[in-house]
Amino acid sequence: MNTQKNKEKEVDTQAVASEQGSHTEATQLDDAADQLKQCTVSLAEWQEKYARLTADFENYKKRTIKERSAWAESAQEKLLSGILTIVDNFDRAMEYKTEVPQELQSWVDGIAMIYSSFGEFLKQVGVKEVPYDLFNPEFHEALLQLDVDGKESGAIIEVMEKGYMLNDRVLRPARVSVVK
Repeated sequence: MNTQKNKEKEVDTQAVASEQGSHTEATQLDDAADQLKQCTVSLAEWQEKYARLTADFENYKKRTIKERSAWAESAQEKLLSGILTIVDNFDRAMEYKTEVPQELQSWVDGIAMIYSSFGEFLKQVGVKEVPYDLFNPEFHEALLQLDVDGKESGAIIEVMEKGYMLNDRVLRPARVSVVK
């Protein structure tokens, strides 16, 4: 009888152990499933952060390229504006080149070559004169308005200072006198 009771106890113990084992396995599976969910959520958060950082960095690169380009254009415009002042002085000097004595003609020819070099340089970098047909406030600054018979209103009578454009943007407006 003892053996039978022992066998029953063993079976009961095994059944309890089996129940506890399956309960423990179920708990472990639940814990693993929870951990998997947490890892999946964490992974999604990190992927989202990574995507945002990547987009932010791409935007940063584009912005810095634009800023560098704008800075370079600004520096180029400032430099060319200074050169245009020098070219204006050469323009004024060239107006009087015929009035110089013969012994200074070689000096005048040298100045004319320098002036020509400035003109070629300005063409190479994309600087060109503004049009002088009719007054256009985008290209011209009117210093004088005169009544002139036989001329159309807005016609440019005299260019007092040449205007220049760089890549289709006004670098310096022309200063002109126009018909009222």
